[in-house]
Amino acid sequence: MALTRARKRLQGGALLDVGCGTGILSIFGAKAGARHVFALDAVASLTELAKRIVDENGLADSITVLNVKVEDSQLPVDRVDALVSEWMGHALLYENMLSSVLAARDKYLRPPSTTASADDLAQWRRRRLFPCAATLFIAGFSEDVDDTAEECDSSNGIRHWEELSDLYRVELSGAFASAVSQEFESQVHVDVADPRSIVTTACALTTLDLATLRADEILTQGVKGSFEVKSMGTVEVSGFVIWFSVEFPDGDVLSTSPYKTPTHWQQSLIFLSKTLSMRQDDVLSGAVHFTHPSNARRDLEISVEFMLNQSKDTRERRTYHLAG
Repeated sequence: MALTRARKRLQGGALLDVGCGTGILSIFGAKAGARHVFALDAVASLTELAKRIVDENGLADSITVLNVKVEDSQLPVDRVDALVSEWMGHALLYENMLSSVLAARDKYLRPPSTTASADDLAQWRRRRLFPCAATLFIAGFSEDVDDTAEECDSSNGIRHWEELSDLYRVELSGAFASAVSQEFESQVHVDVADPRSIVTTACALTTLDLATLRADEILTQGVKGSFEVKSMGTVEVSGFVIWFSVEFPDGDVLSTSPYKTPTHWQQSLIFLSKTLSMRQDDVLSGAVHFTHPSNARRDLEISVEFMLNQSKDTRERRTYHLAG
């Protein structure tokens, strides 16, 4: 556990848990030696549950649970010595908690000194942010070898409406079926991807350094990354699978890779409008842009632009949505 490894840095200090949920990370922090933990969450039902769990663990004197958004908060201390948060959502950025974590960093995390250089400040923060960095990954997958893809198959939704059509004798084919298919193709599908379905090499899209990233960048610019992946055979690519990993100050890494033990984050699958034929060592290259819609900040839009073997004739751009 990353907090346990950081016992020396936490010993006798104040810890802030942003989006504490049930308070489990706050409890880990208190047991790792933090003098006091401030646990914040904007959801009242969660903070009530966290208070009960903290009390049941005999830590009510060491952990203060507050029902408040971090942006609106006013802690009884000016600064804290470390910050922990399980802010990650599906495709890393869903639910848009990262901007709140960065706001908490700027508002509460103690700086090394008033004369510290930008580099010194960043290094100081990297030792006190849990996690301190995050990386997004992408690869191409094929439904032909993916057992789980059948659960996401757009034809399942169409078959459902065909059954209703037969039952009630209402015509629901043609344009209606096309609309169902298009709706399916515009969504981000959260599922466990069978590693056998991955038919290209994987690529790191981008790495976010939480020590230097600005909250306003996430809200106004989103997150951008580029990729280049190679086919691992003669395959039909159905879409892309996206996952992430986060890194902690002492080198621990939490990965949501399809090659690792599944987590509750699973992976995020996006489907092409039609399969793309690739031969051994063909190259798919492009860019991905993650943004939060201005009218639904917790939601996530993923825009993908790509082409095959640098041929502009194959260039395609699609936008996908992940909503609550």
